[in-house]
Amino acid sequence: MDAAVAQRANSWRWPRGESRYLAALPVEVLRYPSPFTSLEIEQPGGRTVLSARRLLMLSVANTSSIGGGLRIVPHAEAFDGVLEIFQVRAMPRTRVARLFPLLMRAAHTELPEVSMDAALSARIDATGPIYADGEPVGSGPAVISIEPAALPVLL
Repeated sequence: MDAAVAQRANSWRWPRGESRYLAALPVEVLRYPSPFTSLEIEQPGGRTVLSARRLLMLSVANTSSIGGGLRIVPHAEAFDGVLEIFQVRAMPRTRVARLFPLLMRAAHTELPEVSMDAALSARIDATGPIYADGEPVGSGPAVISIEPAALPVLL
């Protein structure tokens, strides 16, 4: 859903800045179909985790926040060489309405529909757009991995 929200927000001229993402969010909450997604996660230490389920949201993060300042993975460290796989399983729209206020306060981490997994790479078997830092970079399926210290970044 994050990509759908970014796609909608990028198509609007107003409002400007981060508030555009937050304004597009409720529109997509009501429309998003929660597609079936297969996921293969290679975790640090060599363990592989497989899952297949309907997801409301899937983000592969290297930092704690996504568009509009939503702290989806509050414990993420930009320089630890590890990705964070953030998943929200499909749920009734009435529960989704409860999720986003919790996201705004980074208080969503204990919800049963939310999971976060450390990863070195993720193979995502799903169709749809893929966005990186709010910009379109392709469509699924995809393999996303991390290359520690490959790019100097100022945060």
